[in-house]
Amino acid sequence: YSVSPVEVTEHWHGTGFSFTVTAPAGCTWTATPAEPWIKVDRAAGDGSALVAVSHDIFIEDATRHAAVQVRWPTPTGGQNVSVAQEGCRYGFDTMPASFPASGGTRRVTVVTQAVSASCPLGCPWTAASTAPWIHINSSMPRAGDDAFSYEVQANSGGARAGAITVAGRTLAVSQAGI
Repeated sequence: YSVSPVEVTEHWHGTGFSFTVTAPAGCTWTATPAEPWIKVDRAAGDGSALVAVSHDIFIEDATRHAAVQVRWPTPTGGQNVSVAQEGCRYGFDTMPASFPASGGTRRVTVVTQAVSASCPLGCPWTAASTAPWIHINSSMPRAGDDAFSYEVQANSGGARAGAITVAGRTLAVSQAGI
């Protein structure tokens, strides 16, 4: 029995890959993902076969690791296929935004970078308001380096605070009262 490749590095966007199990005809084996974010198209087989592996997108600022455990009934027991999936990094102006009671609009530039410089695709992101008086004016979702604008409605009450989130990061927004 053998497995190839035994190490794979994937980008954030989840394209997937395949590995080959080589075994004599009639000899059984199993393929079990060690984490729920990894899926295989065949959990068992006999003889040689190609196993397709898929995974979810991953946009955290990290690299996650797991294995597909390939096992067979021999004294050596099996081989793991080690999977690393690289995520994305995000940045934008995180300075708190202050508005007068009359409201106003602002533009925020979002910069993204895949953990691996070899990934050609821009990382996906969405800007969302946590307060009903803050409105995102740009269409969502977006990807890569891009910008969005938002509007703060006029305030007829006391001072208030809200936020805009982008890829798990927070931009604080405050507004003076009348």
